[in-house]
Amino acid sequence: MLINQAKHNSGLAAGRPALIGYATIKLLLVLVFIASLMKVASAASEHSPEVCDGRDIVAELASNDSAVLQRLRSEAADAVNADSILWRISRAGIADSWLFGTMHMADPMIATLPEPAAAALDQSQTVLIENVEATDRAGAVAALVRFKELSFYLDGSTVETRLGDDLLPALGEAAEQRGIPSALAVRMRPWLLATALAVPVCELARKQAGEPVLDAVIAAKAADDGKRLIGLETSEEQFRAAALLPERFHVAALEETLRLGPRTDDVMATIKGLYIAGDIAMIDPLMRHVSRRFSAGDEAVDFRKRLVHDRNRVMAKRAQGYLADGGVFMAVGALHLPGSDGVVALLREQGFAVEPVETHPQSNGKLN
Repeated sequence: MLINQAKHNSGLAAGRPALIGYATIKLLLVLVFIASLMKVASAASEHSPEVCDGRDIVAELASNDSAVLQRLRSEAADAVNADSILWRISRAGIADSWLFGTMHMADPMIATLPEPAAAALDQSQTVLIENVEATDRAGAVAALVRFKELSFYLDGSTVETRLGDDLLPALGEAAEQRGIPSALAVRMRPWLLATALAVPVCELARKQAGEPVLDAVIAAKAADDGKRLIGLETSEEQFRAAALLPERFHVAALEETLRLGPRTDDVMATIKGLYIAGDIAMIDPLMRHVSRRFSAGDEAVDFRKRLVHDRNRVMAKRAQGYLADGGVFMAVGALHLPGSDGVVALLREQGFAVEPVETHPQSNGKLN
């Protein structure tokens, strides 16, 4: 195998962590790193890796606020290129390639490729993923060491001085539940700490048990089959995308995550359910609803630009040469696919035909 890393208000008013949730499902490197540092937490031991708590917010809206749900469904219906997590990429004279939207979680319902996606992977010679280094625990920790100034306070200060005194007990409790030593938690920069505390305990337990996220499953399959494996981004790029926004933005997000407490499990459970159902068009409207404070304003716009839109263009550009040869399986976070500036649209701008492929059980694993 050749490995290359490219150089190249409905019950949620108490807290709105959607953008942190958005970051969480995208920053695979952070999740692997956090799991690498974990001790076996007492709370984690109370949650079997097979069982996650968390209620379906969509179902709650259906019962309690159907008008809001109808509005969100209407917004989702306006999304472009959001009707599939698997896409066929074609151009005359070359073998077909495939674009697959992942979710960076180890839940077996997530980390199992749908049969059509598995068939597409089998047919491909080259596999493109967001970050090769992030699929390896040792590599993820090494990246943390290299870019520690982006993730930790190195000047003796702590996150405690950035938070209100009323939130310090919640910070200690949330960190303890996830097995993060308090001495480490207070040295973590707000973006990293907020992301860590938005990840459900059960998901961290899975990672601590060595269960791979979906991206790592794809990378391992590529390695086993002797395929060429390419990283479309570097660890530094992924870190900087999240870390270099104004600190006050991340502090506000951390405060809201702490105030929300266990409700973060509901957010992540709902997102996972939408992904499994192939309803990725609904994820963005739902998160904007949950995070009204962060769904508007210059900092929110900059957050989305750095974390999604800019990275879409980087990944599409770096994939172009490989796709021109055909026979590629390209796997990136599912929320990179939709939109007029999503990866699907950008690949069409490069002259490829990009068409959705059904991944639900009725497709019977066929690529048609």
